[in-house]
Amino acid sequence: MCRTNTEWEKVEEDMRRFYEDSFVLDSKGVGRDLTGEVVTRNVHGYLGKGCRVKIPDCVVTGIRDMCPDEDGSYMGFKEK
Repeated sequence: MCRTNTEWEKVEEDMRRFYEDSFVLDSKGVGRDLTGEVVTRNVHGYLGKGCRVKIPDCVVTGIRDMCPDEDGSYMGFKEK
């Protein structure tokens, strides 16, 4: 599915709202989810091509809820 700029702006806004509603900074400025777990980016730094880690299932679910695949087929994390 190809999204328009307006659709991507909506996705970005939804992701920002999800992040703000789901994560808090502790007294040391470390991002934590609502269970107290440290946010993946704070632990692993930049992630991208060639730099991948398995992210928490709750984050995967949130992303898939906000950006669903038309066919419902997802690759998921693959070990090297």
